[in-house]
Amino acid sequence: LARALSGEGIDVEAFALDARTQPKNRAFSHSLWMGLPHRWQFLPQLAPTRIGYMVYEADVIPDVYRTVAERTTRLWTASSFGVETIRAAGVRLPVDIVPGGIDPKVFHAHGRPLEERPWTFVAIGKAEARKNYEGLLRAYGDAFTARDHVRLRILATGYDRGRWRLLHYLEDFRRTDAPRVELLDEVPDEVGVADLLRASDVFVLPTHGEGWGLPILEAMACGCCVITTNWSAPTDFVDPANGLLLDYRLVKAYCPYFGRLFAGRSWAEPRVDQLVSYLRWTYENQDDARALGQRAALDAGALWTWKQAAVKAKQLLVAEHDPGRGTDR
Repeated sequence: LARALSGEGIDVEAFALDARTQPKNRAFSHSLWMGLPHRWQFLPQLAPTRIGYMVYEADVIPDVYRTVAERTTRLWTASSFGVETIRAAGVRLPVDIVPGGIDPKVFHAHGRPLEERPWTFVAIGKAEARKNYEGLLRAYGDAFTARDHVRLRILATGYDRGRWRLLHYLEDFRRTDAPRVELLDEVPDEVGVADLLRASDVFVLPTHGEGWGLPILEAMACGCCVITTNWSAPTDFVDPANGLLLDYRLVKAYCPYFGRLFAGRSWAEPRVDQLVSYLRWTYENQDDARALGQRAALDAGALWTWKQAAVKAKQLLVAEHDPGRGTDR
């Protein structure tokens, strides 16, 4: 987003929380606070307009987010779902939507490999309970056996404790009749992620909730047929015309790595039986699944680039400051 804003002629200077990196003797019209909101209390008030970029993955932002939001003059969020989570907590600050995006020079569907290979499913996301790898592996194990020409590749990033939990789930796939699963060890750079996606047929993530869901959008841009949950931020860019959406029910959120940030909140529990059905459908109807992926790539490239996000952000930044302007849009 910062690079795209610079490309739109906005003077952007980035700095970390470390006071030694903060700009000195500079005048700013706006400051944009990103990252986990409970750390915003340590940020200096560098500009008269202080924008907090807030995303959350459950139904109502936690109390600590609501408290630190009071240090800002307005909020940005990535999606219409983000607006709902903020408003549900009683926050009355102006809220604008500035979505995420993709770089179409990197994430595109051109040059997808055509070599003979198994029908390939891929999942990318942090190794935490929110991503629901447990549900994914259960459904994949129910949908296929070793006789099916399929593979599931998982790129789980960060959180060593979560990775050990994922390894525990994979123990069941040591049986001789289990379908093929590959847990990728190295996290590639952006180009490597795009190559991985283009070498896959289906991106599948039965997530409990997303503040944006960037890997889902990147997979769409690379021509993958997408299977994900019909809840939270991805519903802004995944619809029945370009993906397969899982029905769900709301349940108590539980994430041991960020426990206090999800305490007392709810998120989605997608239907595992429907996920089994969708996995099988893509395998048995590969041309139709590829057609969904092609539609997804067109939508992502036409509607959801970082340049488009930066244009929206620029419009908000250069508009005449009005505390009542731009709420919930």
